[in-house]
Amino acid sequence: MGWDAKLVNKSYPWVEKQIVHRPTFSHWQRALRDGLLDAGVSPFNGFTYEHKYGTKLGGTIFDRFGRRHTAAELLASGNPNKLTVLIYATVQKIVFDTTEFGLSTQSYKIGPYAYVLDWTYEALLR
Repeated sequence: MGWDAKLVNKSYPWVEKQIVHRPTFSHWQRALRDGLLDAGVSPFNGFTYEHKYGTKLGGTIFDRFGRRHTAAELLASGNPNKLTVLIYATVQKIVFDTTEFGLSTQSYKIGPYAYVLDWTYEALLR
């Protein structure tokens, strides 16, 4: 399964809206920014998600309450009928619970006695 580069680029604003927040800067962070500007690391690009030369304020996955927002939250926000998840992982046990979407629960165990012997297996799921 390949990546559709245009679709990936179109997805960035949606991802940013779901889990990325504008940070609140402390005094030392503002001092560091000002020091970078004084040292000639310019221009100052303000708040942006773009990769630009100079100094900028970027997004964070921590909200204003200090709670961390992860990519796992994207799954809850997505449309399950249009969602494709690519996984590359070394695992011992995989459990899928799809009952939330009206499908049956599927459970897969990779290899015999893997949990006892601490063996690991690579699994490619489509």
